[in-house]
Amino acid sequence: MTGWKKTQTGIVPDIMSTLPKFGYVETHNHPFKVGQKVRIRKGAKIGSTAPSGSRTQGRSQTVEIQTLNCGRSVCVGYQIDEKDEPKLRYHTKIWDSVEKIYGTSDLETLYLQGHITRLDNGDLILKLEDPGVQWAGAGGYWCWTDIENVELCS
Repeated sequence: MTGWKKTQTGIVPDIMSTLPKFGYVETHNHPFKVGQKVRIRKGAKIGSTAPSGSRTQGRSQTVEIQTLNCGRSVCVGYQIDEKDEPKLRYHTKIWDSVEKIYGTSDLETLYLQGHITRLDNGDLILKLEDPGVQWAGAGGYWCWTDIENVELCS
């Protein structure tokens, strides 16, 4: 069954198989919708506006999505044909983020390590942040996580 996976709660759509390999996804292509009830998996890293900050989810939790995070990615060059040498360009405003995420801001290294994805139009895309979901947590504090930690309720 392609596009589906077995979880603790039954067989559910495999959301990750429908996404591109890079961070940004348009809202209309996001695998979840505002108002949907979803399950946040045990062990998920949860960001929060609570004074305690980020945490690891101790148990599965069902929440209602309030906001969609579409993720972030940046075009770092182009490659007309897969056989051609990639033309990489640097954007000075993002390098602090790239260094924190990947441990290096050297585009050639990131390209060789497979972190840069080539689109059909030749653009070379570097993922900065995965798509996610946001919900109202305990005490009215906002919480969020990446979609890899989320599954549809059956």
